[in-house]
Amino acid sequence: MPGDMKARIADTLNELLEHKELDKITVKELVDACNISRQSFYYHFQDIMEVVEWYQDQALRQSIEKSLAAPSYKEAIRGVVYETFQHRQLISQLMASQRRKEMELLFSRAVQQDFLQGLDLALDVHS
Repeated sequence: MPGDMKARIADTLNELLEHKELDKITVKELVDACNISRQSFYYHFQDIMEVVEWYQDQALRQSIEKSLAAPSYKEAIRGVVYETFQHRQLISQLMASQRRKEMELLFSRAVQQDFLQGLDLALDVHS
């Protein structure tokens, strides 16, 4: 169940980010908090940044799916804004890290690839 383990690792990282900066979280700390081996972590992810990227992709996909199910394009956009608001603490933490440039690139790529394509689909569905 690789997807479940990936979600578990990402959720644990998200919990750690509520109390600690991204730059100060180590793989050892993350695997200890997940109660898994380092080998298990590296089977699923190369590093912590890959966990962040995977989590972001999952969150965007869920947001897009909700948008596609919305009764109108206004509700679809409102849903995306709400989802972003719900993740504001995580986004702030990531943008405050020393890896800000990486974060900006991840967010840009995600918006261009996933969000805009999903929004186009949502608008087509609701037109």
